[in-house]
Amino acid sequence: MLLLAHAVALAGDPVSTLNLKQLIDLGQRGNKDLQAARYAVDISRARLLQAGIRPNPRLDLSTRSDFAFSNEGEYSRAIAISQEFPITGRLLRQKDVARVDVALAQAEVAEAERRLAEQMAGKAYRLVVSQQQVDSIDRLLIAEESLAKTAQGRFRAAEVSELDVNTVQLDVQRLRLEREQ
Repeated sequence: MLLLAHAVALAGDPVSTLNLKQLIDLGQRGNKDLQAARYAVDISRARLLQAGIRPNPRLDLSTRSDFAFSNEGEYSRAIAISQEFPITGRLLRQKDVARVDVALAQAEVAEAERRLAEQMAGKAYRLVVSQQQVDSIDRLLIAEESLAKTAQGRFRAAEVSELDVNTVQLDVQRLRLEREQ
């Protein structure tokens, strides 16, 4: 409902111009859970790009000296370059796993969109049904008030009892309370 009110305030159009598809699109744009699920898709796509790439080579530097012992000037320095080579087929399997992660993330986004659309449609239809109920209660209330006036006139003419007039007035009050609810 807040999204609907916000959209009306931004657009300046009456509420009746929004259809269900526009309402669902509006809800999907502003939903934080759906945005987080879409970010998860982006993250899994980035992992897919990184999957299957060989690790970077490492450069190791080391220095030793006898400073802590007798400091006779003995020292050594070493430089080493190392490269890890993966086991056969491991890079391909990493790509396969990354593709599955992308597919799972996309499925989560689709499920979240479907769930949100279902909730939005349910609320929209409940709103339409409740408005129709209020309209029918208004029509019934007009008829009951007319009946109450007629019963009041017939009571003055001694054609009906006071009990009948009170029953009709109670029905009018009940309909007013039902409309307020």
